[in-house]
Amino acid sequence: MAAKTGKILRDRGYVFVHHAESVLSLCGWFSHADNERFLSDYVERRIDTNLLKEVKSHADKHGIVGDAARVFCAPRG
Repeated sequence: MAAKTGKILRDRGYVFVHHAESVLSLCGWFSHADNERFLSDYVERRIDTNLLKEVKSHADKHGIVGDAARVFCAPRG
């Protein structure tokens, strides 16, 4: 899921809220399983998790819900 979300962000310039939530959930699973190395190797090389946290926060604050909800964003440089 992290690779797919990262590819969508690079190619199209947006992230689906559902994908951001899924990747952040995956990060939670890895951190609770005490598997930080796999988290850094699998997820953090493919996508910026801080950006996904911003997407999720923006969606929550503005009531954006549903699988089809899109939050248009670009990584800050």
